[in-house]
Amino acid sequence: MSNEEEKLKTEIERIKKEIAEKAGTIEKAEAGFIEPTEEIPEEIIAAKTPKEARKIGAGLKVKELEKKAFAPAEKSWEDIFKEAYNTSGLADIKKQINDIDAKIDQKNADLLTAEGEISENPWLSEAGRVGRTKKLYDMAQKEITNLVNKRKQLTDTYNAGIDAAEKVATRTTTGYEREQALTQKELAYFSKIAEGKGEEEEILSPSEAKMLGVKYGTTKKEAQEMGIIPKGAEKTSWTEFSSQEKRKLVAAGIDWTTEEGYEKAIKYLYPEKEEKTFLSTSDYRNLAAMEIPKEVADAIAIALSEGNDLESIRRGLAEVYGREKGYSYLDKMMPYLQKKKDEFGNLIDILNKLQFPTP
Repeated sequence: MSNEEEKLKTEIERIKKEIAEKAGTIEKAEAGFIEPTEEIPEEIIAAKTPKEARKIGAGLKVKELEKKAFAPAEKSWEDIFKEAYNTSGLADIKKQINDIDAKIDQKNADLLTAEGEISENPWLSEAGRVGRTKKLYDMAQKEITNLVNKRKQLTDTYNAGIDAAEKVATRTTTGYEREQALTQKELAYFSKIAEGKGEEEEILSPSEAKMLGVKYGTTKKEAQEMGIIPKGAEKTSWTEFSSQEKRKLVAAGIDWTTEEGYEKAIKYLYPEKEEKTFLSTSDYRNLAAMEIPKEVADAIAIALSEGNDLESIRRGLAEVYGREKGYSYLDKMMPYLQKKKDEFGNLIDILNKLQFPTP
């Protein structure tokens, strides 16, 4: 073997070793819950095995999550309500209502004063007093009625605004509480790993973890507790669905982690050709023009047929497609279904019970 060949062989071995080291580092980073865009901590790199890296990474997550898990909300319900109240112009409407109340009071006071002057006028006959008093009351009543009607319109607007501001405050604080509850669950989850509990449990292989969309280092028991792997299920029954299929199932409100739910998921994802559909080709075309994809229309129709209420469907869509887009899909489709409900067979009874506003 020549010197050149010897150098080339040495260089190849060096590159192979470097690749193996980097692959090992990546494997430990994945096991240690490190995101691809994050810098890999020295503690993770120094770990001897992915299992050790998993424990170290969990400890780092615990430190990060402890700061958020019990932190108070930046704004209280009252702060959010007040902010919504001010930005929606409700203070100005309230002032207009108060001004009208003052005008009504003044009109009534003026009426009594004018009536007293008529009664005390010695130059008027009884018939004259009665005639002038009646005319006075008729004119005053007309003005007061106009003010009362205007007040009612403003009051209705004000009350609707108050209701909307309360809902904004409740939705915001509930969202924060829900997010904090999830953070606390994450904290408990990573604390358990950091403390070394359950290390004897079988860890998902890298290919299984990738297929299920979880970090390498997750145990099969933990995946079961997260609802990703049905307890007691065969491997083929919990690795069968892709991430896209799972998003469709979540949007349709189908829990595939139970035996019954798994069968329902299979029928939903792979329906027989003769199976009845809720929507026609023209409906899909009309909804597509409204920027509602077929899979979303199907998901909403399935969820309605299962008896899910609008709020749970809204949450499911928001979880899959994001809050703004998910809410938009439902807000666009429900008026469409309401207009055409007589054409939707099995959905008629459900739609009649929902009581959403007629467009």
